[in-house]
Amino acid sequence: MKYTTEELTPCSKKIHVTVSAEEVNASIQSALMLQQQGLSLAGFRKGHVPLTIIEKRFKGQIYADAAQDLTNVHLNEILGELKVRPVSMLTVDPTPIQLVRDQECNYTVSFEHMPTFELPAYDGLEIEQKEAAEPTEESINAYVERLLNTEAKYVPIEGEGPAVEGQLCNIDLDIYEGETVLHSMHGQDLAVGQVAAAEIDELVKTLKVGQTGEKMMTFAPDFMMPELQGKTCKLVITLHAIKEKKLPTVDEFAKKVNLSGADELRAKSAELLKAQMTNLYKDEAKSKLLEKVLGLVEFELPPSIVENELNAMVQTELAQAERVGKALSDEQIKEAKEKHLEQARRNAKLYVLLLTIAQNEGLSVTDEQVRLQVERTAARMHYNPTELYNYYRENGYLYTIRDNMLIDMAASAIYAKAKVTTVPATQEAAAEESAEKAPEA
Repeated sequence: MKYTTEELTPCSKKIHVTVSAEEVNASIQSALMLQQQGLSLAGFRKGHVPLTIIEKRFKGQIYADAAQDLTNVHLNEILGELKVRPVSMLTVDPTPIQLVRDQECNYTVSFEHMPTFELPAYDGLEIEQKEAAEPTEESINAYVERLLNTEAKYVPIEGEGPAVEGQLCNIDLDIYEGETVLHSMHGQDLAVGQVAAAEIDELVKTLKVGQTGEKMMTFAPDFMMPELQGKTCKLVITLHAIKEKKLPTVDEFAKKVNLSGADELRAKSAELLKAQMTNLYKDEAKSKLLEKVLGLVEFELPPSIVENELNAMVQTELAQAERVGKALSDEQIKEAKEKHLEQARRNAKLYVLLLTIAQNEGLSVTDEQVRLQVERTAARMHYNPTELYNYYRENGYLYTIRDNMLIDMAASAIYAKAKVTTVPATQEAAAEESAEKAPEA
């Protein structure tokens, strides 16, 4: 096999491959012999069917297998020699390559790849980092409240209602256009005051347990369900149960986490709050460092990486619209892409830069580290770790996880080489940031 490389752009290549007739013949022969193993045909012993008969009867499949195997071998060899990392699908032309006995074969492979560029100097960058202040009583109280909410349970209310905001209602909902049911939900739990459709919320608040109520509703033209868009329908709701949130007492929670009581829980909460704010300030300093490094270098971005970032941002907007019962039109999706394009380019640039720094620093992630990361994610999401790992593997997400881990390691490497100066943070600012940014307990 011989090949030449055509540089299409700084981030894309076309490889022109020539395969000799001898290699074509050898590939076909290898595929025939592989097919022969275990093959049974009438009149021949298993595994002893003549190759000429196999080729005549199964030529299409055998030549396709040979072409696929040959292409895989070539691409692994070529990419290894060129030392490039593809970031898009490899486009082989023609697909599959056409093999003919005793004839050489020619095909091309096109792909985008990570750009090559000179890294900026990122050693010794100067940055200020806030020093976490002692948590205020208000922030400690809010943190303890979040802790108690992690152990909250919904219990039936006394009486029959109607429900008020903050309570949980179990309902049946049928939506009618005339006599036709367009949509139904049975046994659905709804949090009163948090329902996207105000009419549903209003109707639920008028019902007692066991009652059924009706209300007319006109759905918005951009409502998330196409069958309801722009229609005036009748809502029919039956209320089955009302539950309210019940929190454990501070002492009950403290006992559950092996603490002596409220005082020790508050002291521990103060420690955790300060540690969280320290980490948040560290992440803030890292972000500023990354912005500095980004400003020190320019390189061309692979369009596919920018497109992936842009699609992820648009998907977030679609999900946000769905949560409030809306669907984005094609025009709105186009506007969202235009709005997020510059941020997507910035994210793509940071992705490429940090992966390149990770390579420069000799950083790597093992399969075991990836597996442990998936297990941590599974524990956080209350999923089966083996099932989640298999799902990620089957859908190609393990590569994304590995890249994200490398990116985090590269950012930490930049921070470790930086000249960090700590500056005090006011108690008021710390309390405000704690309320806005501190992770849920």
